[in-house]
Amino acid sequence: GQGLKVLTNLEFKRNWGLGSSSTLINNISNWLNIDPYKFLEMTYKGSGYDIAVAKTQKSIFFEKKGEHNKIQHTNFSPPFKDNLFFIHLNNKKYCVEGKVDGKIIFEKRGTGGFGYDPIFIPKGYNKTFAELGNKEKNKISHRAQATKHFLKILNDNIK
Repeated sequence: GQGLKVLTNLEFKRNWGLGSSSTLINNISNWLNIDPYKFLEMTYKGSGYDIAVAKTQKSIFFEKKGEHNKIQHTNFSPPFKDNLFFIHLNNKKYCVEGKVDGKIIFEKRGTGGFGYDPIFIPKGYNKTFAELGNKEKNKISHRAQATKHFLKILNDNIK
């Protein structure tokens, strides 16, 4: 039979890994309408985790059980947390925590901020931290919450 030539372009250094081969296996399998896990077994012999993530594009628990994989979807929505410590003369006096609940999304939105800002939507909002802008973000962020708690302690104890 006649074979096909497939050309791919990586947007990162090849030696970084990042599931590039499994994602390719998944995409070729979708294109050929074949089982990506069987195709993976015939080629790279990986666990299948990257294929499961590529297929669902959601947070999952993954367990390889022999020839079968156990895939369970989960809601991964960790809070943003930050701690501030006040130490005087080598003695920790106060520790405060700031926390913002929300959810992680899989498509980056917005251009502001850094780190997780483009993929974190704070609870009660429909925009990511990156879309909110610094003025709004700095009112509700985990760092702002920690700072508010810390300033209250200082104000209560300095008077």
